[in-house]
Amino acid sequence: MTGTNQETGSAGGTPLLRRYRWLMVSAALLACYALAGFVLAPWLIARELPGVIREAIGREASIGRVGINPFALTLRAEQLNVLETDGTRLAGFDELFINIEMASLVRRALVLSELRMRAPFLALVHERSGEVNLLKLLPPEPAPAPGTTTPEDALPRVVIRELRLDGGVVDVTDRALPEPFRTRVGPFAVALDELSTLPDATGRHDIAITLESGTKIAVRGELSLAPLRVGGSFRLDGPFLGTVHRYVRDQLAFDVAGGQSVVEGRFDVTEEAGGALAVAVRDLGAQVTGVTLTAATAPDFLRFAEFAITGGEIRWPALEASVQSATLRGLAVKARRERDGTLDLVGLLAPRPVAGDDAEPPATQAPSDAPAWKLRAAEAALEDFSAELTDLAPATPAVISVADLDLRLRDVGNEPGTRMPLELTAVLGGGGRLSASGSLVALPEVIVEAEVGAEGVKLAQAQPWVGELARIGIRGGALALDGRLSSDAKETLAFDGDLRITGLELEDLVKSEKLLAWQELGLDDLQFRLDANRARIVRVRLAKPFARVFIDRNQETNIGALLVEAPAATPPEPATAPLELRIGKVLVSGGDVDFTDLSLPLPFAARILDLKGEFTTIDTRSTAPSRIGLEGRVDEFGLARVNGQVRVNAPTEQADVTVIFRNIEMPALSPYTVKFAGRRIARGKINLDLRYQLEERHMVGSNRIVIDDLELGEKVPSSDAADLPLGLAVALLKDANGRIDIDMPVTGSLDDPEFGVGTVLWKAFVNLVTKLVTSPFRLLGGLIGEESDDLGRIEFSPGRSDLLPPEQEKLLRVAEALGKRPELGIGIPAVADPKVDAAALQAAKMVAAVDARMAAAGKPATGRGLEKRTRAVVEALFIESFPAEPLQEIATRFVVPPPDDPAEKPRLDELAYLDELRARIAAAQVISEADLATLGTARAAAIMADLTAEGRVAPERVRTGPRKDVEARDGEWIPVELGVAAGE
Repeated sequence: MTGTNQETGSAGGTPLLRRYRWLMVSAALLACYALAGFVLAPWLIARELPGVIREAIGREASIGRVGINPFALTLRAEQLNVLETDGTRLAGFDELFINIEMASLVRRALVLSELRMRAPFLALVHERSGEVNLLKLLPPEPAPAPGTTTPEDALPRVVIRELRLDGGVVDVTDRALPEPFRTRVGPFAVALDELSTLPDATGRHDIAITLESGTKIAVRGELSLAPLRVGGSFRLDGPFLGTVHRYVRDQLAFDVAGGQSVVEGRFDVTEEAGGALAVAVRDLGAQVTGVTLTAATAPDFLRFAEFAITGGEIRWPALEASVQSATLRGLAVKARRERDGTLDLVGLLAPRPVAGDDAEPPATQAPSDAPAWKLRAAEAALEDFSAELTDLAPATPAVISVADLDLRLRDVGNEPGTRMPLELTAVLGGGGRLSASGSLVALPEVIVEAEVGAEGVKLAQAQPWVGELARIGIRGGALALDGRLSSDAKETLAFDGDLRITGLELEDLVKSEKLLAWQELGLDDLQFRLDANRARIVRVRLAKPFARVFIDRNQETNIGALLVEAPAATPPEPATAPLELRIGKVLVSGGDVDFTDLSLPLPFAARILDLKGEFTTIDTRSTAPSRIGLEGRVDEFGLARVNGQVRVNAPTEQADVTVIFRNIEMPALSPYTVKFAGRRIARGKINLDLRYQLEERHMVGSNRIVIDDLELGEKVPSSDAADLPLGLAVALLKDANGRIDIDMPVTGSLDDPEFGVGTVLWKAFVNLVTKLVTSPFRLLGGLIGEESDDLGRIEFSPGRSDLLPPEQEKLLRVAEALGKRPELGIGIPAVADPKVDAAALQAAKMVAAVDARMAAAGKPATGRGLEKRTRAVVEALFIESFPAEPLQEIATRFVVPPPDDPAEKPRLDELAYLDELRARIAAAQVISEADLATLGTARAAAIMADLTAEGRVAPERVRTGPRKDVEARDGEWIPVELGVAAGE
């Protein structure tokens, strides 16, 4: 039995071993597989992977724990780090998990049921050289062999059931900027389901990214790789503009504050035939709120409350973009114009050049052949816009602002010829409203057509700029207009409509008085063309105007005195063609003009009320003159009238204007006559006829002044008064009826720099008065038909006061002339010549002394022995006067031989001897000032007696004056120049 069992066992062992051998082999293989999978493969990967990376990209790498489950077909790797050459981290992850499905064997594709990566990391660097670090790691593509074509690479067959990237980070650095930019994209999470490269397989994607600024980006939808199709929705939410600004701040002169952004929509990316991609974005909406731009020199110079887009759509490569609406709300801009004329906003918004960029920008940019995008918006709006401009160029900084501006455009597009309806309303900060309604064409050239309106635009807003030109203050005035405005390639600006300026009031800031004003200035049917430099106005209406016109003695006006002279360094403005102007008619009503003209011979001032009239057609192109007809009331019963014609385009070539003033009360002129003549006017009325004709720059003017019943008032001291005896001039000019009638012609060429109407008139008047008062007797002689200046000169013999017959005749003629000028009086000075008259008086005293001595001796002054007696008296008087001079010594000088016989004995020339004694005695006589005064008084009395004899001249019209020294004419005539004075 035992043997049998042993045989059986022995015999049966071999089949048993055969039976389990394949199992044992399988187990051994499985054990080897397990050993290789669990141990060897992880060890090899951990050992070889850094070397592979080093060899492939030249970067050091390290990896942590690697685990493989060969039965579950999973791989897990931890802590992969790839380092840059400087030791910084280039790429890596904390954990990688891959699960491969066995279905890969039957599907002929790599099927991953799961691919997970935790905390993936990537450093993306844009080098200063312009290269990107990752692109430098790629091996160069081999050049294709000549004559061969490169087949398109087919995608490997891969299916990933579930792909997850969690906690990923991308560090982005741009070293090409002057100041390197760094930011972190992440953490991000990517979830892809059923990602497949197999044909027509569709998966799902869900991506969430958080930026360093806190902005969140979410993308989700479906994905197909063969062919490529990506679709879904996206959303960006957060302060995204801050990151963008930080990236470009080196190129900007401002900082960005705020800016919460929300952008969302749906998108599709598809691969079309030939491999081209097509991108479509639908239902695009965007909202950016609370943005403020600020700079050190201009805090918060630009801000807006909201920028919103709705219904957006983008298609590429169709190059089409459209939105239902695009609205910018609450935009506020602050700008400043510097003293040099530059606008700070331009400098703030202009990009700065990149430091170190030496490349010169091209002078011109060649036109691009690339197709342009087609842009459309059903509506674009600017709501609640405000702007404030501070202008530092004027001496007084100015601020002009716009508030509540709303602009709305419809059917907006960039296709040529697209007409976009527009609506605009605005409120000016300084007062006034603007409106426009029309259309705009942007391409190929700008075309604007709109009905525009303005109401209540306060002109005072222009005060700072007006102050740079003139010392004028705008105290009132509002502008309104209503019409049609257009602009196109043929005409930059055209306006057709009505314009009105109401309530204007301008102040003379030098004298602090009203200068110019009106109730309304209306330009009816105004047609203005900027490029053509042409304006047409059917009618100008000027209602209740006021103007203060002041012309001083130098012909300078108050307006000219208010103009501010430009600095000498200011270059002259380039010459421009004059405006081509046509005005159908100018109507003036209810005017008030305060007119003063001190350039006239007698200063003239008048307040003209109820001024009315018209100017006929004014056309700067026509050679026909325009006619003027104006009339107004002066005071209660005075009249002012202007008539004539003037050629507007060349007034100095052709003009004929007459200005008439009638029945003007003269007491109102007292302030001006006081200033220029030192006299008030008590009463009188003046009429002026002023006519000026210009022909080819040559003026012929006639000025007639007629004054009735003029009576001068008291004298008033004035430092500005001219040294003119106005009272005397008035008395000389008044005729027997009390009227002054003066004709003063003016002629001259306007090309003469010394010629001026006022200057000529004033000089003529001064010359007239001077001539009157210096040669009044020529005027008086003219009244009686005798033209001679000698009429007023009465001559006496030296030492005498008796009137000679010729002088008596002169006085008779003077009395006759005075009868024709009843207001004139005569002044007679008491004159004497201190030399000639004194000598005559000395001789007379000598003769009187001789006569008195002879009379005292009782000797007759005639008869025999007279010569002997006279000699004795003369010698006695000489001895008394000159006791130290012996007569014998004097006589020896006059001992001469007889002239008929020089051989005879010399004898005394008694006549010459006595003449010498008399001359010495006369010279010794004392003549005092009282003696000369007595002589002058006697002469004046003689003239006065003759004039008043027989009632020729009333005694009260003749006055004698004080002692006055004169010089003898020809040594033998002592002139007494009669003076003419006003009888006051």
